[in-house]
Formats: sequence, structure tokens, C-alpha cells
Amino acid sequence: MLKKYNHLITLLIMLSALLLSVAVQPFIDPSSLVMVYMIAVVITAFFVSLGAAIFISLCSVFVFDYLNLPPYMEFTRKPAEYVFTLVGMLVTAATISTLATRLRQKLHESKQRELRSSSLYQLAASLADSLDNHQVVQVTLEHITTIFQAKAELLSSAQALQTQAQYGILTEKNAAKVFRSQQGEESHVLIPIYVDHQFYGLLTFASQSQHIASKEQVEHLQTIVYQMILTIERNNLQEKIHISSLKIEQETLRNTILNAISHDLRTPLATIIGASSSLLQQGMSAEARMCLSQAIYEESLHMQNMVENLLEMARLQSGEYLIKKEWQALEELVANALVTVKRRLKTQHLRVSVPDDLPLIQCDRTLIERVLVNLLDNASKYSPDYSEISIHAFLQSQRLMVTVSDQGCGMSDDELKKICQPFYRVNYQKTGFGLGLSICKTIAQAHQGSLEIQSKPQQGTTVILSLPISHHTPVIETDDESILYR
Repeated sequence: MLKKYNHLITLLIMLSALLLSVAVQPFIDPSSLVMVYMIAVVITAFFVSLGAAIFISLCSVFVFDYLNLPPYMEFTRKPAEYVFTLVGMLVTAATISTLATRLRQKLHESKQRELRSSSLYQLAASLADSLDNHQVVQVTLEHITTIFQAKAELLSSAQALQTQAQYGILTEKNAAKVFRSQQGEESHVLIPIYVDHQFYGLLTFASQSQHIASKEQVEHLQTIVYQMILTIERNNLQEKIHISSLKIEQETLRNTILNAISHDLRTPLATIIGASSSLLQQGMSAEARMCLSQAIYEESLHMQNMVENLLEMARLQSGEYLIKKEWQALEELVANALVTVKRRLKTQHLRVSVPDDLPLIQCDRTLIERVLVNLLDNASKYSPDYSEISIHAFLQSQRLMVTVSDQGCGMSDDELKKICQPFYRVNYQKTGFGLGLSICKTIAQAHQGSLEIQSKPQQGTTVILSLPISHHTPVIETDDESILYR
């Protein structure tokens, strides 16, 4: 109830008690009739105030004697006889009023705690979405400004020294200090902020509200500040963890590259050196020389492919590689890839199924050929002699699908999860850096495509390359070789 209506409410309660007592007087004993006035005292003490209840108590004693005790309309009792009734009413009024005040205070505190909890929850949600420490500070300052109706600032070290000199040295870390102006109209709040035991800044703001100096408000403010500090420290810790992880990954990658180079390049180099030294000897037949020259050539191509994979991965990971998309015919890309790997397909049987009516695709010719070469090279490397390797192309849901299948040893589910990781190899006895599929997947994604691998142990492997088709794909007509768009 509004306080400005308390007097009117008190009079209405007194009048209601009076009318009720007169109405029930013929039916109730006078000794019980006093409870009507006692109820009025209780209601007034609970809903209005103690002063109003005392007023009702005094009025009730005299009204009860004047209207409800014979002879009616006269004061017949001695003043001493009013004391017991009056004391009883006053004690009741004081007790009820005290309990009501405590209850209202508890209710108010409960609502304030609920509001503070809701405020802190909203702040925590906003801080969780913050990308960096600067944004964390801005979100916190805006939150303080909204809650306390005062513009908050975080001062730098130089500004903080001037402010501390004005209000006194603040030695306690992250503790709020409240100062009042000489006129007492403003409350100045200063909080030195320390993050990871280092001075971070001085939070300060001035509020016209006199409630900012209350213990609850100061505790609420410090809780907000602690939440900001914890978020900043968490961000700093995550940054340190990220940097440490990068260093570990870089060191692991460096060691892996060195191990791969020292192991996988040594084998073809040994073959080249051995064949070259044999060629220097006299008395060798032409056929033997041809075989040794062929071995040198093949191992050189193998080394070239491994080095190109290393360079390709370095360029793709650096983000500096510019993809040059042009209209290309898939059958030409497949033919070029087959020319590159035909010397490696010694004993396997190759089956190619690429329809002539496939639409052109927009892609980087060099990169897509690298994908096809790597897929065919892997299929040859992990397939047994005289097995079949197939490459098949078809359209599916406005995408061009290219599958490369082999009849090799296959892979388990655990191996499938790791197979596209750089430097991972299923069989470490095979030569290579383990970069082929990782490069293929990166190139496919750079073309808004995908690379899917299906495999079962001892059942072979199928790699599916998916590339998007443009809605305005040019088609070369066989009659006049003109390019039309559809």
C-alpha cells in the first residue's frame, strides 16, 4: 500500500470495526466483542504501521466503552479499568508490527538478491560471448552503468595515480572504496583492478544515488568486478594454452617432417646412388644400362612427387596460395593424371569410366590434377599385384562425383578417423610422407567440395571426390565447337 494513503486506510479500518461491532452487538457477549477491535489492531499493525495500530488501540478502548457496554452512549468505566485492555492491544500491535516489518524486510532482501542474481547471470552470459579482454571490460562497464545509473570508466595507470592521489592511496586489491563529496550528493566509487597479480586499471564512477554506499550495493559491485577479473584471467589462460599448443604442434610437425624426410627420401636416394654408381662401371650391357636408367628415372619421379606434396601442403596451410579457377573438362584432368602415374601402375589393372557428356567444372587445373594423382598413387601403393584400380565419374544432385577404388588391404574405423591428418600413414613400411589425402581434402574444401573415404579391412578402399557444378556451366558442342551456357 502507498504510504500517502495510510491515514485514510487507518480511519477506514477503525470505522469498519466500529460498524461491525454495532452490527453484531445483539448476538455476541460484550467480553467477546472486544475481539472485533483486536482484529482491527492486528490488521492495522500488519498492513499499515505501528503508529497507526497504537491509534486504533486507543480509539478502540474508548469506542468499546462508549458504544458496546451498557449504559450505552456513556463513559461509565474508570480510567484504571482501561489499562489492561489497552496494554493487551498495544502488545499485540507491537508484536504484529515487528513481525510484519521483519517479514517485509526479508521479502525486500529476497527480491534484491533475486535481482542481483539475475543481473549477474545476464553479465555472465554477456561475458561468455565476449571475444577479447577489451570487449569484456566494455560489457562490464555497460552493465555497471545500467545497474547503478552511473557512467563507469576504467582508468589507465597514469590516470589511476592521479585519482588515487586525490582520494587517498588504495592498497587493498580489488576492494571497493566509497567516497562522498563535501555536499553529500554524490558517491564516488573506486576499485583498483588486479589481474594475475598485476595492476590492470582503476574502475571509477560517481553516482547521485545515496544507496550506492550501502553494504549490499558495494558487495554487488565487487561481485561484478570479480566476475570481470575471472573472465579476463580465463581468457589470458586460454591464450597461453593456445600458444603452448601451437608451439607443441609446430615442434611435433617439425620432428615429423624431419623424420619423414630422413626416412622416405633416403630410400629413393639410395636407389639412385646405387644405380648411378653401377652405370659408371665398364662392361655393362645396354639392356642392364636401360634398366638402371629406368630405375633412376622412376625414383626421381617418386622423389619429385613427395617434394611437391610437401610444398603443396606448405602453400595451402600458409593461406597464400591463390586458386585460379577456370573451366576444365574432367576427362582431360583424368587423362593428365593417368599420364603422371602410369609408370607407377606396373602390375595393377586400371579401369576408367568417365562419360564424355559430363559438364565442365570450374576449378584450379593444377590442384585437381594433384588430387587425382595422389588418389591414384595411394591406390597403386596399397593394392596387391594384378588387382584392379577403377576411376569412375558421374553426376549426382548437381555435383560431379569422382570415385577411385582399389582392392587393397582397407582400413579400420580408427584408421579412417585419422587418415586425413597430415603425416599419418596406415602402413609405415610404405614410402611417402602421409600428406596425400590431407592435401586432397584441403583442395576439395577450397573448391567448396568434399572428400569422403569408405573402407573396410581386407575389402579395399573407395575415395569419393565431390565437386560443385555451376548453374551456368559452359558446354562445348561437337559440331562447331562453340561454347554455350546453360
